Amino acid sequence: MALLRGLCSGDTLPLTKEQITFLPDWVRGLCSAEEDDSVRPLHLAQVLVDHYDRNRRKASGVGQGLLDEIRRRPGGEPLAAYIERRIANEWAELWLGDQIPETVEHSRRHSKRLMEIAANVFRSARPEDVEAVGLNDAKALALFVTAIYLHDIGHTALAFPVTPSGGGAFPLGLFPSSVREVHHLLSRDLILAEGEDLLPDDGSDLAPMLRELVPLVCAYHRGYTHLLKEQKTAQPKGAVSQVGKLLFGDEHFNETLRPLEEVLEAKKGKIAAWGLSIPKVLACAALLRVVDGCDVQADRTVDDVYLKARQKRTEKEGQALWQQLAFFDTKLPAELGNKLCELRDLIDSERIDSERIEDPLRVKDQAEAIKALTGDIYTAVFDDLIALKGSGDWAFINEDFEKIQALSLANRVAFKWEQFLHFRKHQAVGFVLPMPSADGKGVTIGIWPNNELRPDNAALEKVRESIQEELSGKEDDQARGKQRPGGVGDILESLGLKPEVMGERSDGR
Repeated sequence: MALLRGLCSGDTLPLTKEQITFLPDWVRGLCSAEEDDSVRPLHLAQVLVDHYDRNRRKASGVGQGLLDEIRRRPGGEPLAAYIERRIANEWAELWLGDQIPETVEHSRRHSKRLMEIAANVFRSARPEDVEAVGLNDAKALALFVTAIYLHDIGHTALAFPVTPSGGGAFPLGLFPSSVREVHHLLSRDLILAEGEDLLPDDGSDLAPMLRELVPLVCAYHRGYTHLLKEQKTAQPKGAVSQVGKLLFGDEHFNETLRPLEEVLEAKKGKIAAWGLSIPKVLACAALLRVVDGCDVQADRTVDDVYLKARQKRTEKEGQALWQQLAFFDTKLPAELGNKLCELRDLIDSERIDSERIEDPLRVKDQAEAIKALTGDIYTAVFDDLIALKGSGDWAFINEDFEKIQALSLANRVAFKWEQFLHFRKHQAVGFVLPMPSADGKGVTIGIWPNNELRPDNAALEKVRESIQEELSGKEDDQARGKQRPGGVGDILESLGLKPEVMGERSDGR
């Protein structure tokens, strides 16, 4: 397209008949000979260039169906047009600088797949059920779509705070697992800090509403957070709690654990003035969590060529980090050093490499062992960082460079090898398709196997359980009468969402 654009430019001299023979066939076919034997592009060539420039960033194709859902609602056309402009401009390249590229894709392709999954939910649900949960409203859908597009931009945060002040900042890139654990809160902070750029005013009350509510919906898209007051304060365990308290401090992090409904009640007047309600905002947050959990399909690894290249690159980076760590390992606490040795021994003894993990079933047990070890490493790293920071600011980062470098390398090497295996789990799922339930009531979330691989019914069932857990709590707890009190399933109950594995195979085809 760049070649065709150049030929159409008024600054480009006409080509001769001899020169045109060196052009690609499709470009040559868009040119014609003039009376002076020069060759110039046809008018059609300029039309094609203009069409490409106008549409290359638009939400056409995948994701367009959800924008059409907005347009179908009263007053929806200008809201959909506003979002389309943002997708084409301010949001187009938000994912440049993803701090954890070794994870599965969190770019606009992920957002557009969520839009398509959500659009299929709306197509499959009965109109009265959509109305019952409060998502038949154009403004609520505009909030929902914007949150879909922005919920993962925390992956691009360079430092904490996202707008550093005189107290210094914590370098997130040196500790990639911290980005994963609190990316939802980093998304919130980035949207709050850059709201006027991401969501510019258009003369209506839409942008102010989005600037205030989208950060909250994004902050509650992680499964440990609670939506309803009856759930009480969330109590995350392990790495999430450690990273949250290190970055935000106990008091501020504890504020993020309050149920979303409780937070929204303080904004009840504003929400009503915008023509919304607390149940509608809660429905946006709940459905975002469901559709985000549905994007576990093979397309999230882009394609097989990219997957293999990503795996080989991650493997090389992991090996390089081991070599760098050797220069600093004396700075590590003994227990942390032992855990790293266990991880290295496991990887070496089991020959965990990019060739062997072509088939995820061959390394299933090792993947679970590596996940457990990396979890212990993260805990040890952040225990040490919390102790170093104490009650002070981020100045400690510069006070013992070798110790910080050693802890960073420990975190990074563990993260590389955990993601090296985790990346493959998405390969088991061919696609996820919400569709009307057989009885005409509710929506079945169909989970279809990837027919290009050996069947992994256990992985498919694990995906189903994960979506079901988001809706109604752990199934073993339900069997003991301990179903989680309130949450996503209660908010979206009218939609009758039910995940189901489709077309299980036993013979590889």
